[in-house]
Amino acid sequence: MNDAIQRCWLVAAVAVLFLTPCALADSNTQLHMTGAGHNIMDNIYVGPYYATAGSSENQSVICTDFADESDIGQTWRVSVNSFSSLGNTLWGSYLTSAAGGGLTLPQVTVLYKEAAWLTLQMLSGKNNTTQVGYISYAIWYLFDPNGTTGNHAGVYQYLGASSPIFSNLQQWVTKAQNNYQSLTSSQLGEFKIYSPLGCTVPGHCPAQEFFSVPEGGSVAMYLLLSGVPWLAAMLFRRRRPTSGPSRLT
Repeated sequence: MNDAIQRCWLVAAVAVLFLTPCALADSNTQLHMTGAGHNIMDNIYVGPYYATAGSSENQSVICTDFADESDIGQTWRVSVNSFSSLGNTLWGSYLTSAAGGGLTLPQVTVLYKEAAWLTLQMLSGKNNTTQVGYISYAIWYLFDPNGTTGNHAGVYQYLGASSPIFSNLQQWVTKAQNNYQSLTSSQLGEFKIYSPLGCTVPGHCPAQEFFSVPEGGSVAMYLLLSGVPWLAAMLFRRRRPTSGPSRLT
């Protein structure tokens, strides 16, 4: 009888361990931006960037949000989401609203999967800094095509159809659309999405939304098999002059 009880407790303990990551998907924490990197395209930091979230220090993060701005040294609260909780993300909330176009959640899920595929290409080590810049623009374009091409007031009006950035980002978008289904559920499970807590309208958030890819598990294996050198001096984010500003967008 005692052995049976002990086995029951063991099963319960294991079950709790498996349930814990699911609970984390709906938690929130603070995100602290620690670096912007040196990869700049069209006077914009294109990442990858560095941030600390909870106990995960200086991890590589990828920006999904062209409409907002973030600063090095800035700290803000974020919800920590996964592919099972995309309705809680910035773009999941906005793009499914009437103002954002009324997409379905499955349609938004495809966009995040395409962005995840692009993120892995960015970190694969197979693309030079110019291509990394195009990939970053492609991620922004997936979620906010009008804003990324300069149709929002005050955002780089010259990035139009004749821009080499525009033509190249479109090529990467097409690649993502054709290849995102190659990602396995295990690979997607390694991604975290840090969304500004309580913000559902891009352009009105205290800072931006970011992808993080933990340096372990199936995504790390994917990167290793893709020939990743390793994510050395890759940092943080997006817009502003090349003269060493602290502001990133």
